[in-house]
Amino acid sequence: MQEEILSEKSWFKRNWKWLTPLSVFVVVVVIMLSSLMSAGNVSDFATAFSEDKLYQDAIDKANENTDVHNVLGKLEAVDKMAILESTVEYTNNKQSVNLSVRVSGEKGKAKMDIKADKKNAEWRYNLIKLRIKEPKQEIIVTE
Repeated sequence: MQEEILSEKSWFKRNWKWLTPLSVFVVVVVIMLSSLMSAGNVSDFATAFSEDKLYQDAIDKANENTDVHNVLGKLEAVDKMAILESTVEYTNNKQSVNLSVRVSGEKGKAKMDIKADKKNAEWRYNLIKLRIKEPKQEIIVTE
């Protein structure tokens, strides 16, 4: 009887098709989480996510501006995904905020920069500015 030598593939050679994409996904998630945590913005994003009035009042003020209305049309409410994509920085024990969030209107899209201070549970806006890519321009709603 002749003995056959069976060579068994290594574990990695048998499982590389699912292990490689999973490894890449885990690395990307770890990098994203570490960058968020290193910036110290996790609590800022959580606070911004819950501050609906901050965004809606800024949208309402921008909708009253004739330049905004002519270029972008009526702005829609800021959706939760836009808040997650935004840049947010709270200071002064969460009583001041600087943020930039994407907004869209009937005629186009823009980034809205907001600088505001909280006084007695009311946001007072120091700056509401819309930055539009096409055509490249800025509209200052409040200064």
